[in-house]
Amino acid sequence: MTQVSVPDLLTVMEAAGVLRVGRTTAYDQVGKYFDTDGADGMPCIRVGGQLRVPRVLFEEWLGFRITVWPPLEAPDDDADAIINSTTVEPVPTAGPSRRRSKTAAQSSRLFSV
Repeated sequence: MTQVSVPDLLTVMEAAGVLRVGRTTAYDQVGKYFDTDGADGMPCIRVGGQLRVPRVLFEEWLGFRITVWPPLEAPDDDADAIINSTTVEPVPTAGPSRRRSKTAAQSSRLFSV
């Protein structure tokens, strides 16, 4: 069996890759962790000005050990929408707008001194 070397501190995006979720979801979970003082959300610590996910706490939160490294790249938040979308034909408009445009005389009054 090959020994997997997983770093002790993961970036939020590396943790997102393990979870196979997007950036927004991962950072939402980190925000929940800080908002609840660690009662809920993905465990995270601040190291200087950066966020890091301690592997040991992350594995406890997951309930299993990370066995594949590096993780799959986390999907973009809009990737599923793009991949699963079908070609959509543009909807025809109802015709010209009924909104009147201002004449030169009306618009010049706005800026006259």
